Amino acid sequence: MMRRTLNAAAAIAVAMTMTALALLLYEYAHAVPKIVSSSVASRPASELSELYEQWQLLREKQIFPGIAAEPYVEAEDPLFWEATVRLKKEGFLPAEWIALEAIPLEGDLMIMQDARPSVLNSGTQGELTVKILCSREVKDSARTLKLSYYILGQKMTKNLIVNGTSVKLEDGR
Repeated sequence: MMRRTLNAAAAIAVAMTMTALALLLYEYAHAVPKIVSSSVASRPASELSELYEQWQLLREKQIFPGIAAEPYVEAEDPLFWEATVRLKKEGFLPAEWIALEAIPLEGDLMIMQDARPSVLNSGTQGELTVKILCSREVKDSARTLKLSYYILGQKMTKNLIVNGTSVKLEDGR
């Protein structure tokens, strides 16, 4: 009788371990937020003069919350380049402190990243935006955006490749 009880307990322990392993593998496979949609647009700074003046004022007062090129050089007829990425989180665990950062290119004057911390719970969607004031020469250059997030306190990063108007994870998804 005792042996049957131990065998049953061992079988239950093995089943629970296998279930936990299956859930862990599923979560690992779905840890990366999926890109649902994206948009890339650029407009001359002259069309967004109020925003341009606001950024310049913040830079001059040295309180610009993004990245400003040092030394700052005025560009002739600069433009605002913007990428917006809508993400969806699958899996069981939330992705916390999600951030989208632009890797600066030569010709980028100022970069504003989404500064508010974001959390994507399982099955939810969220949007992240990066705005760049740049010279016209880099408008159509391929760019790399770095997506970073935390799952269970572990930082994870993925590169997003922006080519023209398409945004894809570096591994092609």
